[in-house]
Amino acid sequence: MGEKVTMVAVLEVDKEKLAESGGSFEDEMGWIEQSGIRMLEYQEQKGEYEYASFLWSRSRGRYEQVNRAVQTEQLCRNRLQEYISKGWLNEDYDTSKAVFKRRTITMFVSEWEELS
Repeated sequence: MGEKVTMVAVLEVDKEKLAESGGSFEDEMGWIEQSGIRMLEYQEQKGEYEYASFLWSRSRGRYEQVNRAVQTEQLCRNRLQEYISKGWLNEDYDTSKAVFKRRTITMFVSEWEELS
C-alpha cells in the first residue's frame, strides 16, 4: 500500500448548479475516490469571520495590518480609533488611509488518537 498523506482542501460548491445536475455532493465527489482520494468528512462553512485594520505604510508603499484580528467589525474599527487617539502607531503609517478587511475562519479538528 502506498504512502498516505492528510490534506485539507477548501471547496466552493454552487448549490444551484448541483441541484440542476440532479446529483448530490456525495455523488459528485465519488469520482475522486476512484483515484485514491477518500473524503473522510466535510462540514459546511458557517461564515464566521475575523476582522483587522490596515494602514498605508509610507516607507513600504503598501497596506499593513496594524492590530490583531478580532471577532466583530465594530470592535476592529473601535480598536483602530483607540490606537490612533493614544498614539500607539508608528509615525510611518498614514492614518488617513485605513482599510478594514475580513477573512473566513475555518478550523479543522481530526479524530482523537489514543497514545500508548
